[in-house]
Amino acid sequence: MPGRNWTGTVRSVADDFTAVEAAASVPGVARVYDELTVVEQLGLAEPKTKALVARLTSFGAAAGPTLLVLGERSADVERAAANVPWLQVTTALHTSVYQLVRHDRVVAERAALVALQEALSR
Repeated sequence: MPGRNWTGTVRSVADDFTAVEAAASVPGVARVYDELTVVEQLGLAEPKTKALVARLTSFGAAAGPTLLVLGERSADVERAAANVPWLQVTTALHTSVYQLVRHDRVVAERAALVALQEALSR
């Protein structure tokens, strides 16, 4: 129920702001902002999982929850990413705030960030 926490007491909006400020000081929350890699274009030469993982590793993305945000859908990238359990591929228009917060690292194409900024600013 909105406005209630787990103990059943009513919280004020001021309590919510305090909780947000406290969460921002936690290293695990701040790393979402530190783990963003922007590339001009992914540039995958062939739809192979090994090639995609090597490309992501060159960007610093290790085997951890990673979100790959593309400017437009790519069947080759989706096919290559199908066998990578720690990678989720999406486009800028289908990206949610939950996905951005859930993943430890975000790798995004520059065009995707521009489209994402427009979509989230509405």
